Amino acid sequence: MRKKWEDEAKKRMENQILSENITANNNIYYIENSCYEQTLDVYYPKNTTEDLPALIVVHGGGLFSSSKDETRFYCYMLAEKGFVVFNINYRLVPKVYLQNQIEDVYNAFCWIENNSNKYPIKTEHSLLQAILQELFSFTCNPSHLQRKTAKKFIN
Repeated sequence: MRKKWEDEAKKRMENQILSENITANNNIYYIENSCYEQTLDVYYPKNTTEDLPALIVVHGGGLFSSSKDETRFYCYMLAEKGFVVFNINYRLVPKVYLQNQIEDVYNAFCWIENNSNKYPIKTEHSLLQAILQELFSFTCNPSHLQRKTAKKFIN
């Protein structure tokens, strides 16, 4: 089933035409010395002169298939609408456990916080902090919450 889904996704992606009006920074490692599954892409309109709201896209796939590559076209469309879009990958089961996937997403969010000054982001209009608090209060051990990720996104 996984192979079938991956083949169908490749066919869809072959016909997608990506806008030339978008700045794309692809395959940025959010953990040093890691693997392709621990990368993210950043998209935003070229020549933007103002700070923009940020969105974070985490691909679907039931935790065992898919990748950020399959959401690239969607992210380009969001960037064309005036967003800075972070499109993140994470490792898949059965190579890792759910906890490892949650940690990957958490590490990507930490990277975004630590590098947000490199992109035209309007941080005062982000819901990132609320989302992170909900996600990690239910799924991660308390040591993760000590980091206070994305504190600069709070109003």
